[in-house]
Amino acid sequence: MKNLMKAEVFKLTRNKTFWVLIATGTGLSILLHCLIITGWWLLSGTPFDQAGLSEFNALSLFTMPLYFNLIVSTLAGFYISTEFSKNGVIKNQMMSGNKRTNIFMAKYLIFSLGSFLVTILIPLVTAIIVTLLFGQGDILNFTSLTYLGRAYGLFTL
Repeated sequence: MKNLMKAEVFKLTRNKTFWVLIATGTGLSILLHCLIITGWWLLSGTPFDQAGLSEFNALSLFTMPLYFNLIVSTLAGFYISTEFSKNGVIKNQMMSGNKRTNIFMAKYLIFSLGSFLVTILIPLVTAIIVTLLFGQGDILNFTSLTYLGRAYGLFTL
């Protein structure tokens, strides 16, 4: 199982669509947070605004199911579909003696890790970095960080 996981991580890091999604998500996250912090584009009535974290309002876009499904389905389409093409390696993995459950579990776990990275971790990290760069870092106290941790933990589940 460990070798299957390593092989899947290798394939994910070599996938060009994965890197395009990372670059797009990072760029969009930075742009939205800069627009909201500078006051050029405001969102009001979001859960982040109600919790006193109005500088993180751009994260509301990333918690919308439409955006989440768009990114995850794009990653799934280009990452998983290559396995079942004519040159895919899933046939070789099955012929090498690995159980199908292990093969599909490794694919599922690495795909879940990649989708978590693209849809949750990158927007959250860029939000914290942009907030600190614009001098709004005083809102990052223990209460707000626990709220963000609980909210994104629930969203991840």
